[in-house]
Amino acid sequence: MVLLREPTALNAELVQEEEAEAKAEAEAERPPTITMFTDGSRLEDGATGYAEEWRSSESWESIKTHVGYNPEAYGAECAALALAQERATKVEPTPERVTIITDAQATIRQMGRPGKP
Repeated sequence: MVLLREPTALNAELVQEEEAEAKAEAEAERPPTITMFTDGSRLEDGATGYAEEWRSSESWESIKTHVGYNPEAYGAECAALALAQERATKVEPTPERVTIITDAQATIRQMGRPGKP
């Protein structure tokens, strides 16, 4: 037969917080970050555009922009990344880290080579 000992008191204090108050406190302690998604494309009929999506406060926001007909998808990808960078600079409070997720490999390579065509 196994006998368990009486549990020892932990001298702990029970703390109950309101959910909204606890959330606000946690967010104040955590440095702000923002994650954005971008994509540009050209359809078969030549219509070109791009989209940006990001999380703002409690919801996801997005912008879709039609660029026109016959421009290259590369230009739409460049516009999407440029506007995502610009939008990130306007976020309040200023984020400690900005993550932009894109599939625009050619655009990323070009951004690493400023002044080169």
